[in-house]
Amino acid sequence: MPNYFERFKNRFINNTGFDDHIGDVGDRILSKNGKGNVRKRGFHRLKHLSIFHTLIDLNIWLFWLVCFAGFLLVNLFFGAIYYLLGAEHLLIPSSLSAVNQFMECFYFSCQTLTAVGYGRIAPANNLMGAISAFQAFFGLMSFAVITGLLYARFSKPRAFLQFSDHAVIRPFQEGKAMMFRMATYKNNDLTDVNCQVIAAFAQTKNGVTSNRFIPLRLEIDTIQELVLNWTVVHIIDESSPFYNLNQKEINNAKVELIVLVKGYDEYFSTYVQERTSYTYEEILYNVQFVKMFRRDQNEKKTLLELDKLSEVEPIKGRRIFSKD
Repeated sequence: MPNYFERFKNRFINNTGFDDHIGDVGDRILSKNGKGNVRKRGFHRLKHLSIFHTLIDLNIWLFWLVCFAGFLLVNLFFGAIYYLLGAEHLLIPSSLSAVNQFMECFYFSCQTLTAVGYGRIAPANNLMGAISAFQAFFGLMSFAVITGLLYARFSKPRAFLQFSDHAVIRPFQEGKAMMFRMATYKNNDLTDVNCQVIAAFAQTKNGVTSNRFIPLRLEIDTIQELVLNWTVVHIIDESSPFYNLNQKEINNAKVELIVLVKGYDEYFSTYVQERTSYTYEEILYNVQFVKMFRRDQNEKKTLLELDKLSEVEPIKGRRIFSKD
């Protein structure tokens, strides 16, 4: 393997931002969602935590659950303070049971936090008035933050790209090629879409194993508009680092394909990007992707079936890639 890569040494790059010491890094360079496969430590735990970035990236349903849980906990906290200081200071009848008095304090807390103020319950002394005033101020700030987070979530530029689960190596033209495909899953169209693929190979030389990063030449690296799916093709010819490699050698080299896609979104009026990667374990051989679009006879449109994005089928006849 080291001798094989001598002919590609002029194409090695080291400006990827990833380290080439393979023994010191994780199992893969990029996670499937495109984020670096890195866990940081060495600072205080709270210094690592960014509440803003965490809430922005949170699943939408989990985001709403966090907001509701925060609203509930804040009102339970202030409701408990009002109850402990004396429900009678909120003009709550003492004839009510302890549970009902606490619930009245809780509802008063909700009214104060949201600035509803029905008026049936009100603070009857300066201490209760000061606490409710602070809570009202806290509520205004909290809802301002939540509003900002909601705006940031909905206005955050995203490519909304979905990639196939696997890359494939299959017969192509007179030889073979490596392929994967992608499609947008929202009602957005990307223009001037560019794709870059870098292959990371584990190379052992003088007893030291390290990564070698080689950009792959694509049959088409830019398309004018991504309306249907796009199958990205790297032809495996004499200029390819995969030339004359079999499946076993690719596995031994622990190959990982790092994919970066960038395109212009007219709705956001800016460029958006998406990243992912394929490890050697996520490469299939001698199969082809199933066609995922067809004519819709009812509406006379093209029907793009996104559920077939990762679907493959065996290739009949030609088997050009051996395991050994």
